[in-house]
Amino acid sequence: MRVLALSERFACRVTGQHRSTQRRPPADQTAADPDAALRDWLRDWAKAHPRQGFRRAYHDARGEGWTVNHKKI
Repeated sequence: MRVLALSERFACRVTGQHRSTQRRPPADQTAADPDAALRDWLRDWAKAHPRQGFRRAYHDARGEGWTVNHKKI
């Protein structure tokens, strides 16, 4: 993969992005992601219960001991 030798300022101006969007990696890609285990649990739960919705997932997560808000599910 070849990386172009452009400045961050010029590259952001060309693409129309604000420069502050390039400063911090997304939260799900950082090493200290606090929700990684919850996402793994939700993926496994969704595979096991394909016809259930987020309300059922929320109640099952709370039942299994996850301290989570319904909006995060």
